[in-house]
Amino acid sequence: MNTVIRELVVGLWDLYGAHHIFGVEAGYRGFYSGEPVALNPKMVHDWHRKGGTVLETSRGGFDLARIVDAIQDRGFNQLLIIKFDNFIEARRSSSSVGRGRRAGATKRKRVASSASPTVGGRCIGHRPHTHSSGRWLGLPIVYIIGGDGTMRGMVEIFNEIQRRKLNIAVAGIPKTVDNDVGIIDRSFGFQTAVEMAQQAISAANTEVESAVNGVGLVKLMGRSTGHIALHATLSRRDVDSCLIPETDFYLEGRGGLLEFLGARLKENGHAVVFVAEGAGQDVIPRSDEAHVEEKDESGNPVFLDVGGWLKLELKKWWAWDHETELFTVKYIDPTYMVRAVPANATDNLYCKLVAHLAIHGAMAGYTGFVSGPINGNYAYIPVEDVARAKNPVDTRDHKWTWVRSLTNQPDFEKR
Repeated sequence: MNTVIRELVVGLWDLYGAHHIFGVEAGYRGFYSGEPVALNPKMVHDWHRKGGTVLETSRGGFDLARIVDAIQDRGFNQLLIIKFDNFIEARRSSSSVGRGRRAGATKRKRVASSASPTVGGRCIGHRPHTHSSGRWLGLPIVYIIGGDGTMRGMVEIFNEIQRRKLNIAVAGIPKTVDNDVGIIDRSFGFQTAVEMAQQAISAANTEVESAVNGVGLVKLMGRSTGHIALHATLSRRDVDSCLIPETDFYLEGRGGLLEFLGARLKENGHAVVFVAEGAGQDVIPRSDEAHVEEKDESGNPVFLDVGGWLKLELKKWWAWDHETELFTVKYIDPTYMVRAVPANATDNLYCKLVAHLAIHGAMAGYTGFVSGPINGNYAYIPVEDVARAKNPVDTRDHKWTWVRSLTNQPDFEKR
């Protein structure tokens, strides 16, 4: 996240002469509850070496009218919105101060939803506003960075800007550690998450190999998709079972998880289980009807703790069937460790590419697009398409077949 912010600030400053760049702290609500923070290349020069986000994060606070009012009233004409609702804006350069913002009637290029998702769809527009020296004179642009929820918010902001006929372009950069944004090949942060997940596997293996009948239980991020768990399992190759939201599983009975783990413990003396946070939500008992309806500040369903539940179920199972034998469960939840680390080399390079692609596309006059790779080719994609698209693990794909072959876990189909 910090890397993309850095690359946008440096790119706007050095490549287009935009020297009035501001960050909005505390997410969406920061538009109407705080003052923006001035940003420049010197300030952000080492942000790519920091984890998390320096601009701070928050959930909720999305008030469309107040957000667009703030963009309009404060004179922001470049805006970056990142996952968990952080923002950066770049105001028009001093040479263009006094030019009426609402007076700009020039139409902007829009990547049409009916066009193929490649650079330069069927569009109309104008040239970017630059001085003869090449310095940027005030091209109104909104950069939005985030996951599927943020992309849906981007559609609303884009539509409201269009409704008000404001001369502001909207460009997006997909970001989700879970890799659940559709159409694009991958989102930034995913490679780093998989790398850190392998460290959790290593720790789990070390712990259970040092215990009698030890089971290592590792819960990974993945509310609606199991990409991190899948790729980490394939990369590490010493996981005994991988549980993801896209596949059901059950504990007891023939072909169940407990029977499988019992056989692995008997054979090897230890086992490691990977579980994505969104897995098993339909089999965990819910205490009351209210919990089913509970949502967080962003409107996402509040998930039950599948890791804590599995830990208790494993202990109860062993105490019931093997009362006199030793048994231990080592539960590891590396969620915050994964979020806190800086981007690795692969993600750092990727962040630079998609950030600069977004800058150049917006400066060329495009709007309503998301930048990202499709089949290895970097492209501009209509934001409405990205907001609607999902990216679940295809359990009929060869990668999931590799997981099944590697772990020899059951298919959990009740017979």
